[in-house]
Amino acid sequence: MDYDVAVIGAGPAGAAAARNAALKGLSVVMIEKQAVPRMKPCAGLVSQKALQELDFDLPEELTAQKIKGVKMVDREFNEFTEKTSRIIGRTVKRSEFDAYLTLKAREAGAELKDSTQLLSFREEGQKIVLDTSQGQITARFLIGADGVYSRTAKISGIRKKWRRWDLGFTLYMDLPLEGPVEGIDPEVAELHCVSYPFSLGWLFHHENYLNIGIGTSKLVDKKSIAVFHTWLDRLCRQKNLSLKEYKTQGYYLPAGGFKRTITSGRVYLAGDAAGFVDSFSGEGIYFALKSGRFIAEEIALGLKENGIEQIGSRYTKRCYQDFLKEFRLSLAVAIFLGKKVIPFQFVRHNPFLVRYIANIMENTGGYEIMLKEIGLKFPKILSSFARGKYGPQKS
Repeated sequence: MDYDVAVIGAGPAGAAAARNAALKGLSVVMIEKQAVPRMKPCAGLVSQKALQELDFDLPEELTAQKIKGVKMVDREFNEFTEKTSRIIGRTVKRSEFDAYLTLKAREAGAELKDSTQLLSFREEGQKIVLDTSQGQITARFLIGADGVYSRTAKISGIRKKWRRWDLGFTLYMDLPLEGPVEGIDPEVAELHCVSYPFSLGWLFHHENYLNIGIGTSKLVDKKSIAVFHTWLDRLCRQKNLSLKEYKTQGYYLPAGGFKRTITSGRVYLAGDAAGFVDSFSGEGIYFALKSGRFIAEEIALGLKENGIEQIGSRYTKRCYQDFLKEFRLSLAVAIFLGKKVIPFQFVRHNPFLVRYIANIMENTGGYEIMLKEIGLKFPKILSSFARGKYGPQKS
């Protein structure tokens, strides 16, 4: 069958691209290798700025927990909390969240072919011919929204493999709950100091379970499993959580902050496939939704203005004008918080940092505001450090 646009992957980037292209009057097919709804490894926290990118409301039944604050916890489990009356994010079950985004794309006119594997593709004249496990499909444009190990990127030659410093690594587990837990506010997302390079722990409430995990860099991922289990054991003892049998899951995700090639001819990458992930927070859904919308709009504009050859360059420019500064600042914050111990001691005496972490979930530009504030306060912080105010704390 012939389509204007074929989208590989039915996650947030793919669904956003498909929906926006269909709303522009283009014929669209989404190709997803798994049956929808499908399981997606994820901490399941969707920021408010990501929700605002949607042009429709998320049904209340898809929200596990409304998040209204952030808590930073140092390695001695001292807590620093910033809570608001506003919703700054929601925890969701990714299989349900992604399926709903796919439904909205289908309602706009996009077709879904799930349980369909992309095998290969090639350009023939003005068309791209896709060979799939369910037969052949042709399209004028191809969008790869198929995740960190994008098959679209490999086949097109846009990217054969990632460099080690391009990737982050996460480990997490879901801990079932039988009721409220003393000391855990379900409306607050917890970020924890983990004494391991480039690592950050988290605890997110999902109504009847806790999602607990750590994120680190692929550069130092070899010991991350042992580090995770040690930290998890301490966390559960501190919070009196019953830790019985549990399953640990891990996955890689790209680190934003590097300018990369994201197009080749009429093939374009979006979301994780393009490397659009916040290095500090691990936020990828916001950038997935936005890049998906961007490429759909650029394809429609290229067709309208007979500027097909400029779609890739315009899309690249638009993404990096919007994302790159934020990515580089988030990378700077990730490096600043890399060892975590000293920065978390800064938080002990300068809790304004927690307020800015919460702001990052609501607004773009949050890192710039936070780093400017750190810059203004740094002479005082440095003076306090010199006086021993931030000296080692006893465990």
